[in-house]
Amino acid sequence: MTKPTRRILVIDDTPINLQLLMAALTLDFDLQVATSGAQGLEYASQAAPDLILLDVMMPEMDGFEVCQRLKADPQLKDIPVIFLTAMSDNNAESIGLVLGAADYITKPINVSIAQLRIGNLLDREALRKEIQTQFNELKEATDLLQASRQRELEFGNAIQHTLLKGVIPKGIEGASVSSFSEPSQVVDGDFSDIRRLHTNSFDVLVGDVMGKGVGAALIGAGVRSAYHQVLADLQVVKSFGTVLPTPGQIVNQLHRVLTPRLAELSSFVTLALYRFDLEAGTLTFVNAGHTPGLLLSAKQGQVLIIMGENLPIGVLPDEVYAEVCVPIGPGDSLLVYSDGITEARNAGGEQYGQERLIAAFEAGRKAALVPFALLDALQQTLKGFTGGAPALDDQTAIVVEWPSQVLPMTRAVDKPETRTQVLHRRAEAVARNFLTEASRGDKFLTPDKAQQVLYELRVHQIELELQAEELLRTQRELEADIVQRKQMEEQVRELAFYDVLTHLPNRRLLGDRLGQTLLASKRSAIYGALMFLDLDNFKALNDKHGHSAGDLLLVEVASRLKSCVREIDTVARFGGDEFVVLLGELALDPQDSKSQADVIAEKIRLVLAAPYLMSMAREGAEAVTLVHRCTASIGVTLLIHSEASQDDILMRADTAMYQAKEQGRDRVQWLAASQSSAIAIGS
Repeated sequence: MTKPTRRILVIDDTPINLQLLMAALTLDFDLQVATSGAQGLEYASQAAPDLILLDVMMPEMDGFEVCQRLKADPQLKDIPVIFLTAMSDNNAESIGLVLGAADYITKPINVSIAQLRIGNLLDREALRKEIQTQFNELKEATDLLQASRQRELEFGNAIQHTLLKGVIPKGIEGASVSSFSEPSQVVDGDFSDIRRLHTNSFDVLVGDVMGKGVGAALIGAGVRSAYHQVLADLQVVKSFGTVLPTPGQIVNQLHRVLTPRLAELSSFVTLALYRFDLEAGTLTFVNAGHTPGLLLSAKQGQVLIIMGENLPIGVLPDEVYAEVCVPIGPGDSLLVYSDGITEARNAGGEQYGQERLIAAFEAGRKAALVPFALLDALQQTLKGFTGGAPALDDQTAIVVEWPSQVLPMTRAVDKPETRTQVLHRRAEAVARNFLTEASRGDKFLTPDKAQQVLYELRVHQIELELQAEELLRTQRELEADIVQRKQMEEQVRELAFYDVLTHLPNRRLLGDRLGQTLLASKRSAIYGALMFLDLDNFKALNDKHGHSAGDLLLVEVASRLKSCVREIDTVARFGGDEFVVLLGELALDPQDSKSQADVIAEKIRLVLAAPYLMSMAREGAEAVTLVHRCTASIGVTLLIHSEASQDDILMRADTAMYQAKEQGRDRVQWLAASQSSAIAIGS
């Protein structure tokens, strides 16, 4: 396995120790020598080494003080330190370990043990740095993803306030309407729409989408848009004007349009549509699984619970929605709300409930609070009950108060109509029946009033068109943001499980694949195999042509390896110029499995040994084609569930690979029987 030369700083004032260390370590490491603690600190500050060998007993500044200063420097504190000492005192060793030393080597120095300890410590440090780098990359990608999600929530909040909540209409003679909405997750699935039909009539649509967040908000926007479309599609043009659909017709058509789409999304919607006709003194409504409305009679001072028996939209395809009509009078009030209010809980787990809501509603009306103040008082009561805890579900409430006196839109006819009056009545019918259920033949509009109503209808139509365009634009922006979030999630996955250069699975994903292969072998008793590959003389290519040439070679090697295996097999980059090939589902017999693995391994060896043609682009010069020959040493081992751990399997293949190198390289080597037994006993 070819590794980059690592640099060791030796701080020791004893010449014989320096000579011994240089003779033992110069071939494998780049050594830098300092003969005093101060000089060693200076060298380390100029260029941080990979490891420091530090003598304990030195004049002026001993090794303990040098180590203490190193660990106090943020740039040097992570460099591993090994103390060199002739001291056998346990107390001295404890002091060094407390100061942050990684290990001790006692004098006289045993060269082979020192080499092993230094090599192991450097390998652990390299692995720590690699893990830290991967962690930093993953954290950066996670931060980007979190920022994208926060932008998504903020954008959804804009949808909530601009598109999903109905604007309180102007021009309703004396009626007062107020609402509030508090989401549980910045955006919510509650939606509402308040439509002015004419001076004395308006509709209120309220609803709640299953779920929370941006997905629910987007479905709510779609339901609200569908309501506008159905309202327009169901209008019937007659000779005396245009008749609006009833609330029952609207909700049933919404059910037919939305239920198949909601079924695809595994979602449903509760909603209620209320139509207020103040002049006729009626409230007509359809409730599709929504919370019941609370109608407070000004005359009786009692709350009437008005509700329907229909299921939510999106549940049963053959559901038929029925409308209910109740009388209303001057000063009456209606409270509609979402279940997030009644299901709010206090610290003891008790629900707020409908009874407390009714009591708060009655108290507010007895205090003669206007709708805005009544809703504010209701919110304060709710927060007092929950102790100000964040809402667990979306909370929405709307209060409508009827005026004490309803002004008629037109005056009665006292005498036979003239031709002009007939025309005026026809004009009235066009306006009134465009917005209500039937023509009113006994009333008429003055020419000025008819013109005003028709103008207001046109303005209302333009408002709907503008809102539809705004909704479409918002949906497109949200879709683009969701696509960006998906791309960021994919980038995080790539960083976490795939090698950046070759796009092969990395060690983490290899471990997962190896675990799956072992579990599969437990069920089927079929053997698999694992190959450990190391490129021969890879360092020479980097030294001669630079790391860019090495990167090109690694990418080509990855491509050739993938072409040699099946789709069920895994090719992973283990690190540097090392690769691992995992073969699954070979055979029930170990000899047959070994034969199949031999065929694939030999194919890989021959394919990797073929010449490599690499185009090298150099700055300020024309690109040149580099011809390079590279072989691989391949170690192979069989695997089956419960035979060995993942680490043991990798160790067996790695040991076989080193045997291939020792036997001349460019060969396939199975682990020798004696080696296999030794590893099994050691594990």
